[in-house]
Amino acid sequence: MKFENLSIRRGSQYIVTSATLEFPENGITAVVGPSGAGKTSFLFSLGGIGQSAGLEVTCKTFNSADSSIANPTAENGLRGSIVFQDAALYDELSVAQNLELIASNNPPPDAATLSEVEKLLEGIGSDQLPNTLSGGQRQRVAIARSLYSDHHLLLMDEPNSGLDLIRSQVLVDTIGRVAKTGRHVVVTTHHPEPFLAHATQVLFLDGKGRIEAVTRSIDGVRKAFSEAAQANQQSLAPVGEIAIQRKSHAQWILKFFSRDLWSLVLAPSNVLYVGIACALLAFTATYVTIIRYPFSGVLLDLTLDVLVVELGAANFRFTVPMLVSILVAARSGALVTTNVSMKSMSGETIALKLLRVPINFYRQTSLLLVLALSTLIMYAIGIVITLLMISIAVHIATGTPLALLRALVVADIVGENGSLVSWPWILSKTLLSGFAIGVVSLFIGQRRANSGRDITSSASLAILCSVLAVIGLHSLLIVLELGI
Repeated sequence: MKFENLSIRRGSQYIVTSATLEFPENGITAVVGPSGAGKTSFLFSLGGIGQSAGLEVTCKTFNSADSSIANPTAENGLRGSIVFQDAALYDELSVAQNLELIASNNPPPDAATLSEVEKLLEGIGSDQLPNTLSGGQRQRVAIARSLYSDHHLLLMDEPNSGLDLIRSQVLVDTIGRVAKTGRHVVVTTHHPEPFLAHATQVLFLDGKGRIEAVTRSIDGVRKAFSEAAQANQQSLAPVGEIAIQRKSHAQWILKFFSRDLWSLVLAPSNVLYVGIACALLAFTATYVTIIRYPFSGVLLDLTLDVLVVELGAANFRFTVPMLVSILVAARSGALVTTNVSMKSMSGETIALKLLRVPINFYRQTSLLLVLALSTLIMYAIGIVITLLMISIAVHIATGTPLALLRALVVADIVGENGSLVSWPWILSKTLLSGFAIGVVSLFIGQRRANSGRDITSSASLAILCSVLAVIGLHSLLIVLELGI
């Protein structure tokens, strides 16, 4: 496979500029370079997923296997299978199922490939899940999985990262065997020494847009690094020191609070979600009530003002507080649970605990406050939209002037002294609902998650339990409010 005039750019950073690269049928190419030079982006571009990864890629690709020229940025221009640094196995499927998923969607591999797959999987149970495997075992399964595709380029992102010397050497020997099965293996690595004995070429990516072949020896690699470091040192502008400030617990809670307030409350998608739900429910319920009103020809003219007043009061005191709380439970409850589960599964929470950071105290306090405030703010938005849609629905159904309807719809909401009636109950319903959603979501989010399915299961359970908690809480408060 040959890439002509290859250029790769991410934003203003040029990773490769006008390079011509050739990868023969068999062999290993080791790609080295300083951190941040764009080695992973380089692999994505060779594989044909550069555009999906946010890169600008231009080149012509010549594939001698089918004598075709293609644009690697197009979806039909996929040219290589990638073994990611973290293996990226599908965590809900067993080892065998991960392989079957690929085999079912690609041509049958040849005997040599199947033999190599068997060697790669020695000592690994076919029914094991990816999270039960060691780092080296996951890499071996990922390599085996890639062999079931018919790509001639096998792209590997730091395959020996995190492996000890023995396992790293075993993996390198395995890659050497794979490179003799009709594939060319392109490996990015920070530690090229084990690959040099097998490599057919070594490419150095300098982070400034240049990629060039260097001597296949550790001295050649060191020389390339040294020259790049000197060039970078001369071009770097002086950078000031990072200002690190110690913050109190209250300041950290406020920091998290401000971030959560946007994502869970003020984000346009959230406001639109609540607004549309309230508008549709208010308009539909009111319109159907008016047009299906019993003996409407006789009674509606006499009782319309009373009906409109009661619709406004009922929505203000009971319907909208419960509806908004359920909507917050369905959206925010799932988001909170998913976030907590993912941070726990990824090790972020544990890492901060080991560094003496009371991250759970910060996050839980912030989220409880935000969710309580969220229901109150969403209620304010929801009630305004609801009362407006009631007036519009009645106007469409009866032709009553909107100005009169707007006055009627708030008649039982504002008391004689100008304050909102039942406001202590409204505050109780919204704030307590927010706290209840937070407690339920945070509690369920602490469940151990081993896969994406566990996280989605926790989110679904959080929605169910949060909604039930909200309905039960509102039912109790309505009984107390009405003195039943």
